[in-house]
Amino acid sequence: MPLRFESCALIVILQENPDGYRTLSNAKRVWPDGRVEQLGWPRAEIGFEPGTRRPTSAAIHLTDRAGKPVCVEIQILTSVPLHVGAGYNGDPDWSHGRWMGRNWSSASVYDLTAPEVAGRIPWGVTDHLARATMDGEEGWGLFEHASIGRHDPTGFADWSSVAPG
Repeated sequence: MPLRFESCALIVILQENPDGYRTLSNAKRVWPDGRVEQLGWPRAEIGFEPGTRRPTSAAIHLTDRAGKPVCVEIQILTSVPLHVGAGYNGDPDWSHGRWMGRNWSSASVYDLTAPEVAGRIPWGVTDHLARATMDGEEGWGLFEHASIGRHDPTGFADWSSVAPG
């Protein structure tokens, strides 16, 4: 989750196993003068669109060095599934680092509602354009998200589980 505010930049990275065991946890605020402040152990509350695993909002709870809570509220505005035409996560049409020849270029258009494309969307990472607020300040950035398979903290029991509707 890279976000840019007028006063600072923020990056939060979380990865968890199915049981919620955190394998990667990083939260930093970068000030304009170059100082980097660690923001403790992030806790994420993600709201999902009923019947899906698409996030609609999030609250990221952080703590500054002085122990003061810092809450980042996220509103999802639109999204781009990175594994549909952008070369991520087994994209059948493109992959990063594949030599295609000198001066090669290509352009593609995808109908994300077409069954053969829509069926792929839940199985990869999606970048969501996000409006954020932190201590009353508005910021913008990405909420990169994937939730595939079982994830006990979110209540997803298996591959087919979705948010209650």
